Amino acid sequence: MTKSIFCKKGNIYIKTDTKDICFAVAEGDYVSLTLKNKETILLRTSLTKMEESINSDSFFRTHRSWLININEVDILDVKGEWVKIEAIKIPISRTRRSDFFKKISRIG
Repeated sequence: MTKSIFCKKGNIYIKTDTKDICFAVAEGDYVSLTLKNKETILLRTSLTKMEESINSDSFFRTHRSWLININEVDILDVKGEWVKIEAIKIPISRTRRSDFFKKISRIG
């Protein structure tokens, strides 16, 4: 079963399947979601609240500002310092690297 969240865009709410989210990045009081279709949705929420809403094993918080869909990772740096999704280089913090590698080894 695919999980969905509702994202407010203007005066409407759009149902978005979590599997369609590539990554989310914190931007001050907002979170910018980038979807597989290259669409970006800006939400007034925190990354922590977004992470709780998604609540999926496919997502991982690589950095205090980044939440990624592990299934969308295209390239992983050998040292584990970053990943690339849709040609965007996303950092992996030193404190989260070990957990990240444990998680991707269970999925992949």
